[in-house]
Amino acid sequence: MSRDSRRWPSELCVACGAEGRPVRLAPGDDVWRPHGCPRCGLRWLAAPPTGQALQDLYRTGFYEQRPARAARIVATAQRWNSRLRLRILADMRPGTMLDIGSGKGHFLAAARDDGWDVMGVDLSAEAASYARARYRIDVRVGDIAEVDLAERFDVLTLWHVLEHLPRPGEQLVRCHSLLRPGGRLVVSVPNGASLQARLSRTNWLHLDIPRHIFHFDARSLATLLARHGFEIERKDTFYPEMEIVGLVQSLLNATGGQRDIVYRFLKRDRTVTSRARVLVALGLGTLLAPAAVMWSLVAPVLGTGASLQVVARPVDKRPDRR
Repeated sequence: MSRDSRRWPSELCVACGAEGRPVRLAPGDDVWRPHGCPRCGLRWLAAPPTGQALQDLYRTGFYEQRPARAARIVATAQRWNSRLRLRILADMRPGTMLDIGSGKGHFLAAARDDGWDVMGVDLSAEAASYARARYRIDVRVGDIAEVDLAERFDVLTLWHVLEHLPRPGEQLVRCHSLLRPGGRLVVSVPNGASLQARLSRTNWLHLDIPRHIFHFDARSLATLLARHGFEIERKDTFYPEMEIVGLVQSLLNATGGQRDIVYRFLKRDRTVTSRARVLVALGLGTLLAPAAVMWSLVAPVLGTGASLQVVARPVDKRPDRR
């Protein structure tokens, strides 16, 4: 094991290897020791939660595999979102696809309808079971760096997964080995350089500390991918779901109410206990929604959308395993 890997997650930047400097990301986050890289701009938690503390963060209802409120509206939004995700692959002939962090399989089901031969990997046995039962999709349970896969794929996708991983380099090295010649890697992460993030600052919904260990912008993501044997071919910031929900909830957070209350309520987060506060927030959110929809169309044109998507190809170099 190298000196770098023993220290990570810690003060060293996983993207470029530079020594990070302490920064402030949100009030009360000192326990996670946020750091920023002066060279590539990556920000991260040097002491992220582990073990039982980490598991508990995903068991409040916020990330659990439970039916959301307003299920029909949510299901429609999920189908729409899956179609929008597939547009980034519109120039590729359908082949084999592996979705890493595939959840309940909604995106893979849409990709299969488009002709792709699909498979998923997810840490949640419950989500994998749902995808198998609901969509009859093969979803393996485990960490992509370790799960047993004999197949090679034309496309690997990571939709808002990379920011959660304590050691993303290990997963990217495995991704490099799983791609066929001519294959592509699709990565989507919250865009820390977006106007929404810069204006919302500590109120930004997609900051999501401490579940989000890494906070990327275009430069730091490109640096991380290059270090592990990938070259970005194209990128965009068009992701209306992230834009609309993020803007509305971030503005609500700025009013001083309970953080992320509408989003957590819709996700059936058990820590949301005040129905009166939820009703007030829902009313304000309804008034803000039309402006958020309009902004979701403007922001990508300006290159400042709240979500960053890249398509990368493997290059002929040995990926850095740190």
